[in-house]
Amino acid sequence: MFCSNCGQKVQETAKFCSRCGHPLHGASSASQNAPSVLPLVLPVYKNISLTITSPYVLWLDRQNCAFIRIEPSFLAQITGNLKNESEKGRAFLSFANTLRSKPLDHLLSEYTGSLSFDNAQITKFHIDTYFDADWHKLMPYARFRLVITNAGKHRGSIDIETYSREIQSLLRSLLGSRYSTREFVEPSEKSTYSNIDL
Repeated sequence: MFCSNCGQKVQETAKFCSRCGHPLHGASSASQNAPSVLPLVLPVYKNISLTITSPYVLWLDRQNCAFIRIEPSFLAQITGNLKNESEKGRAFLSFANTLRSKPLDHLLSEYTGSLSFDNAQITKFHIDTYFDADWHKLMPYARFRLVITNAGKHRGSIDIETYSREIQSLLRSLLGSRYSTREFVEPSEKSTYSNIDL
């Protein structure tokens, strides 16, 4: 079997192309990446400590919120031999989108270490994005903070390429005023200095 996107030979049982991350078995990338379908699924890297993050899929609908824990070794299988961070992010997003069709209770039992909350327990979901003075993305990841009543704060990062305007619109729809975002722009003098090779 071969990938319809890049022509790479892939195993018959593969769900994603090991080269480009394209979903296999007839799933179109348009339907795989359509954020308007509930639940919202978003690949994130959740802080485990100050210096360690772990891959999760944020799963959110009108009633529930969950962090589906993805083993790092399983994420390595999903991203395969991809070298480019953008391709890895798209492969992770394609995988996350496959979780939409599964019941949440099934996901929580299948992926050990996952966390689940009621949507109503979300007090705040805030995302910061960083840009240089010319509005180029300064960081490859946006930073998030999710505050849950009686369950504390959850922090981490989101691949900037998977955090689209459609995702932002859906978050606004699901959370209303509990969702906020902020964009930081670095001053031009500092940005100019940071572009100098020392």
